[in-house]
Amino acid sequence: RTRFRTAVRSELGIAGEAPVFLYVGDFRKGMEPAVRALSSVPGAHLVGVSRTPPERYRDLAFSCGVSDRVKLLPATDRVERYYGAADVLLLPTPYDAFGMVLTEAMACGLPVITTPMAGAAELLDDGVHGLIVNSPTDITGLSAAMRTLADDGALRDRMGIAAASLMREHSWDHVAKQTLDVYYNHLARR
Repeated sequence: RTRFRTAVRSELGIAGEAPVFLYVGDFRKGMEPAVRALSSVPGAHLVGVSRTPPERYRDLAFSCGVSDRVKLLPATDRVERYYGAADVLLLPTPYDAFGMVLTEAMACGLPVITTPMAGAAELLDDGVHGLIVNSPTDITGLSAAMRTLADDGALRDRMGIAAASLMREHSWDHVAKQTLDVYYNHLARR
């Protein structure tokens, strides 16, 4: 994260240490509540990276009075730059079979805010690796979670370290070994 933080924040026009929430993926999976919740998190910024056409969400940011704190960017094959610039990954999704973006962000040392509807939420402990908001339509709860992490850099750091540690237990090699163990155990019982 330190490799990209200063340069990417400068490119985005985000000054100093303002908290940055990152949203990566289809904007239909939660960008609307993210923008609405941002209006209750003073000084924080929201960076969205997606293939989704951004106009609707730019209009929403304007109507919520946060257009100066919302940056909507096209999809990129260098998303790690934005993980590096961010403080928290935000994915208040109403549906997501897994949500690889959550595990990618956690592997980069970011705490996450998501909902139980993201399959990857099953991997994390609420309050340890990030925060789980019960519903993507709970703007008040989402705002509270965002304010908690925006206001407490030490908590963000602790959660980010815990998230990265958790993801080391879920490396591709480790998951492949676990999968093979299931097959070998099944074969051994035959």
